[in-house]
Amino acid sequence: MTMIQRDEAFDFGLGVFETIAIENRHPILVQEHLQRIENSMRELGIHNADFSSLVSIETIEKQAQECPPGRYALKISVSPKNVLFSVRASGYTPGDYERGFRLTVSSVLRNETSPLTYHKTMNYGDNMIEKRRAKAAGYDEPLFVNTKGFVSEGATTNLFCIKKEQIFTPSLSCGLLNGILRQYVMVLSDVKEYDFTLAELLNADEIFVTNSLLGIMPVSSIDGRNFLCHEKTLELMAQYQEMIR
Repeated sequence: MTMIQRDEAFDFGLGVFETIAIENRHPILVQEHLQRIENSMRELGIHNADFSSLVSIETIEKQAQECPPGRYALKISVSPKNVLFSVRASGYTPGDYERGFRLTVSSVLRNETSPLTYHKTMNYGDNMIEKRRAKAAGYDEPLFVNTKGFVSEGATTNLFCIKKEQIFTPSLSCGLLNGILRQYVMVLSDVKEYDFTLAELLNADEIFVTNSLLGIMPVSSIDGRNFLCHEKTLELMAQYQEMIR
């Protein structure tokens, strides 16, 4: 049994985590995940004396090698007194990608003024509660709008839309986590950061979401508004699949 020491993460949610995709014992974009968690620890003032000796490319690759063949998720949680590793199977199926994600707009506003919004912290209650509500209503993911009325992100995903072949994604200032797959797509393609409203989003030609575990996922609908075109999204999906091979 893993013993967890009580600290500011247990009491106040002041800890950080990363979830790394494992594809047939190969961890994806490891260096990027390490850079982000180290940056979050520094900016949030989380100091763990054992972090550098326990968390490295080598230790992550060792964890990945111990997984069976297939798709898995390696989660690394870090707080002032704890470093925890856990592994679970990836829950996404080929059918999910064929159907695409169904989104619903959350009534909870994303707080773009909070420093916690921009980091993957253990203070994740809004995301999990809204994710459960969306699932219970038959959706795959809630979509957050910020206090100024601009689209920000999903509970566990970053959002992209395509209009007249140009890819757009919300600006970081809209209040969102700068996801590892968000960064990957922005390097892979010509993407413009833009502050757009929900009405503008609903007029897009294509929409997709990203995160480290699902990669790139087409969006098939938002609150019943259907998006039937996925041409550019499928191209990006194919490029990502080629990379992780």
